[in-house]
Amino acid sequence: MEQTFYTKINEFVATLNVKKQNKYLIKKDTYNEAVKILQGTEGKYQRQFKFGAKKQFVLVKIGEQQVLYSSKQKLPVVTFENLFERINECHTAVGHLGRDKTWHEISRRYSFVPLKMVKIFVELCDQCASRKLFPKPIVGKPIISVGFMTRMQIDFVDMRSVEHNGFKWIFHAKDHFSKYSWLYPLTSKKAVNVAEALKSIFYQFGPPKILQSDNGREFVAKVILDLTKLWPGLLIVNGRPRHPES
Repeated sequence: MEQTFYTKINEFVATLNVKKQNKYLIKKDTYNEAVKILQGTEGKYQRQFKFGAKKQFVLVKIGEQQVLYSSKQKLPVVTFENLFERINECHTAVGHLGRDKTWHEISRRYSFVPLKMVKIFVELCDQCASRKLFPKPIVGKPIISVGFMTRMQIDFVDMRSVEHNGFKWIFHAKDHFSKYSWLYPLTSKKAVNVAEALKSIFYQFGPPKILQSDNGREFVAKVILDLTKLWPGLLIVNGRPRHPES
């Protein structure tokens, strides 16, 4: 994906006018030259570049390293060579929740990352693509999972007869497509505990397209009230077409 990402970027930049092409993204060489100018290092620099570097950037010392920051946004500059890594970092942090949330996270952490770069990245994301292909379920008909985290089933294992250190339940979440399972020991079946367990999964792998539970509508409603604030596209199915342990 990384190679394709940079190919798409180069194709887009090539469509810009020549003057804008050289300024649209900050390459490593330009970054290093700007650092030298701000450090006062002697060198032969074009007057316009020298003026622009002093106007656009500032140096911030982090540990023993001098890091280039945007003087306007007060955020570290991302070079062309690091675009994929930084966007991937933020896209994962928001749980693969699309372009806008990824862009918001990027804008909060870094500078000199155009929105177009985020759009290209999200369009290439395999995990996001698998969810877009997943059709909305038809009531009364079986749901076919077409990829990882398109449908998750949740249930509980009653451990009250062998309670240990206050843990009475095992919360079980299962990806319908891969059959991969997550297990969390819980002291109770309270919705807030279940929501926290699901959040730990969603933050790491992203939310499923559909969340299936057979624990009653009132219970599901309490769990979902918290989750849908973070993942408004999450679809909840209440019922038992298939038990997670089957």
